[in-house]
Amino acid sequence: MMRPTKLAIGTCLAVLLSTVGAGCGETTRVISVRGGLQNIEGAEGGIRPGGPSPRNDDIQTVAMRLYGPLPGEPVDGSQLRRKLDDGSILLVSRTTAELVFHLRRTIRDEEWDLLYEQLLSKQLKEAYIERDMDPTEAREFVKRHARAVVQLLSMVPAGDQTPGSTFRRNGRNAYRLIAPGGKTNEIPFTSMDVVYEDRQFKLRMLQ
Repeated sequence: MMRPTKLAIGTCLAVLLSTVGAGCGETTRVISVRGGLQNIEGAEGGIRPGGPSPRNDDIQTVAMRLYGPLPGEPVDGSQLRRKLDDGSILLVSRTTAELVFHLRRTIRDEEWDLLYEQLLSKQLKEAYIERDMDPTEAREFVKRHARAVVQLLSMVPAGDQTPGSTFRRNGRNAYRLIAPGGKTNEIPFTSMDVVYEDRQFKLRMLQ
């Protein structure tokens, strides 16, 4: 099995490699790697992106119907940021728009631990572990490329409901959100892959 080094994943802008997953029998191809958040394959589970948009109904009504009442209390009036009984903060990312909101805010406020724990997918962290790397390197990647990440997020403020954006299935529970204009934009990242885990959308990779 070919494994990228820390230096290769952390700093290289163009790396060609292929990885064969011995445990699951799947082959993962990683090409044109900018960093540790690129090309993580193997989504499992399922949720359909189709159907009525929550934007056409009150988001809290939709959330109540789907998930029941949210735990904890709103923080500073935000229904998406909840303070639990133990004092910890829960970020609610039931839609891609909510995920984008939380990513932008945690980067802006440098809440790197909160971003790592709640907004980066298990699938991404496991990919680092499989390559004998510390999964917190995924967080460090976002920190190093924060400006480029925010540039992409600013182009899809409403997630998959952003006018001109493309949202397509990329696995059984994985989706790709492409910014309006796609690769014609002169920015480092023009799309983001998200995965649905534990009733939350989380970041899977950037391209």
